[in-house]
Amino acid sequence: MSRKATTKNNVEFVSELMDFSSTGPLMQVFVLQAIEKYAHDVMSAPTVKRGKNDPIPMISETAWKKCAEEIVTSLEARYAPDQLS
Repeated sequence: MSRKATTKNNVEFVSELMDFSSTGPLMQVFVLQAIEKYAHDVMSAPTVKRGKNDPIPMISETAWKKCAEEIVTSLEARYAPDQLS
C-alpha cells in the first residue's frame, strides 16, 4: 500500500495542529495536556494478565508504559516550577 504524496506523517500532522489551529496557541496547551493525561492513564493501568494460549500483543505492555514514563518525565522537566521563571 503506497501513500499519496500529500499524506502527512504523524509529526507533520501534529505540527500542523499546533501551529495552524483556528484556536491558536490554545491548541498547543490542549495537545500537551492530552498527551500528559494519556501517559498518566497508561502508567496507572493495571498489568494485563495473559494466559499461555493468549495471543501476543503487537506492542509490549512494558514498552508502552516506558513511552508513557518518558513523556511524563520530559513534561515534568520542561514545566517544572524552576523552569517557568
